[in-house]
Amino acid sequence: SIIADYDVEREKAIQQLADEKQKVLDAGGLHILGTERHESRRIDNQLRGRAGRQGDPGSSQFYLSLEDDLMRRFGGEKLAARMQMFGMKEGEVIDSRMVTKQIEGAQRRVEAFNYGIRKNLLEMDDVMNQQRATLYKLRREVLSGDTLPERIKDLVESLIINLVNRHCPMEQIPGDWNLDHLEREVFEVFDLPVTLAQVVESEGGDPQRAREAIGDLLYTKVARIADERQKNFGDESYEEFCQTFYLRSIDHHWKDHLTQMDHLKEGIYLRGYGQKDPKHEYRKEGFTLFLAMLDRIGRDALGQLFHVKLIDEETIAREEEARRRRARQQMHAGSGRRR
Repeated sequence: SIIADYDVEREKAIQQLADEKQKVLDAGGLHILGTERHESRRIDNQLRGRAGRQGDPGSSQFYLSLEDDLMRRFGGEKLAARMQMFGMKEGEVIDSRMVTKQIEGAQRRVEAFNYGIRKNLLEMDDVMNQQRATLYKLRREVLSGDTLPERIKDLVESLIINLVNRHCPMEQIPGDWNLDHLEREVFEVFDLPVTLAQVVESEGGDPQRAREAIGDLLYTKVARIADERQKNFGDESYEEFCQTFYLRSIDHHWKDHLTQMDHLKEGIYLRGYGQKDPKHEYRKEGFTLFLAMLDRIGRDALGQLFHVKLIDEETIAREEEARRRRARQQMHAGSGRRR
């Protein structure tokens, strides 16, 4: 039968392997030949460990050249000069503790260098891990849908504060403020036309009071628009819009942020030439980029939310009928020209 034949062949294979193993053991076991020394002592030890596994006999021997990368980088020329001084010829076997110690010293220096590189990469990756955890937490909160209208109003307040700080700085007098740009940005984001010059004049030129008055006015108007939209759209539709626009903005700007962080990491080590700590600079600029990304996320989400419009079925039907009418008129005009 098939099973009986399999058992017979299996026993033959086991016996053949046992005979071959015994031949290897009688010859002294497995002998490892290394053609060069690796930068890491761990790799060399792993190669040596292939011989003499599980108590079996075995041996290993390494061959190397003074022109190997490891030797050239760490003292190969000095060692070659000493060998010439001792009158050693090319191709002669070298079996010296001095050579072995020099190779191990070179390996230790390479391992220390590689360890420093890995440590720096881990510290930089930790910056990204913290940012990733913060953003994913925000995304989960948006996905849960809890208190989305309140979160939108928090975004509105944060964005208005940033806009006022940017265009109405405290260190300038109100006459130097760029109110036109502020009004333009408010209209671009919230679809809200405003005139702020009168607000500034009503506060008698006091920068602090004028800034507070501008912020209060903008927040009141925008919050009223948000409440009206929530009422017109309905709570369920409004929250769905908030969630969709917020998530879309998060995903889009997070991908751009990852690209920016990669570019920052590529050139950050050049800061060392300016006597600056690259890791500190990476953390500082990475944090600045992260805050800017959060600002763009909120601005983009609010811009979509405050510009979206609901169209009822009657309006859709009227627009469709108008489109068909224009198409028929174009067809008639074209046929008239052909005649």
